[in-house]
Amino acid sequence: MSTPTTIDPIKPEAGAVHISDVLAESWSLRESALMSLGMAVNAAARTTGFVQLRSISGQSAAAGDGTGKDALWSNDNGIAMIPIWGVLRRSDSQVQDEWGRYGTSHEMIRRAMAQADADPSVFAKVFVIDSPGGVSSGMDGLATQVRESNARKPIVAYVDGGAYSAAYWIAASASKIVAERDRGVGSIGTYMVAYDYQKYLADAGITAHLISSGGIKGQGAFGTPITDELKANLKRSVDSLQGLFSEAVAKGRNIAPERVAAMATGEEWIGEAAKAAGLIDSVSG
Repeated sequence: MSTPTTIDPIKPEAGAVHISDVLAESWSLRESALMSLGMAVNAAARTTGFVQLRSISGQSAAAGDGTGKDALWSNDNGIAMIPIWGVLRRSDSQVQDEWGRYGTSHEMIRRAMAQADADPSVFAKVFVIDSPGGVSSGMDGLATQVRESNARKPIVAYVDGGAYSAAYWIAASASKIVAERDRGVGSIGTYMVAYDYQKYLADAGITAHLISSGGIKGQGAFGTPITDELKANLKRSVDSLQGLFSEAVAKGRNIAPERVAAMATGEEWIGEAAKAAGLIDSVSG
């Protein structure tokens, strides 16, 4: 069985992108996007009582410049640029392998926010998001921490490629969401997959025998049946996690819960359609 997931299954993973490589480059945002993003950051700063207003230049500092040991963000004239790329996982170890990083962990995002909040030269933060989402577990706590960090120094979510599923869960907890006309958001929903390998093993002449203390304990183990009882239990878990996801979107975007429920279909919205649905605040480009 798979872990409950808030990820768009058909979105290409933004894998093989090293965060340090991204930070070492200029932010190649369109001028119109920079203007919209700068306006959103300044508006968020005014709303939260920050009076130090600055413009976004479009050129980020080199990785590790004033950011501590992790180099997970860069300081662009007082704005912490925090990239959220690829598949989202809970821990650093889950997004690293022998080839390096291929996603973003909850731990990385927490550290970046904490470092930016502690830096007196930073007055606002921007999440630069290009992610299809990731695992559901731990997302409720991360979203809470994003809201808390947002209260300390405002956060604007900039949709650089796409903010889908768990990535949108994060974006929805920011002060503002900005996306270009051809960028997508949404895919609100949670799912998991249970694989039934009985026939596979039977064809190999193997039978799996489950010895369990009772109930559904052990059901779903490799080669055992996927029973209706097990599927009902898994569906309750998926629905519980989705309830937390929908609650975060309703709270963060100030959308009525029933409207969020109607949009929790896994569909995506692009540009102006996303703005009309209340899923983002402004469209640039």
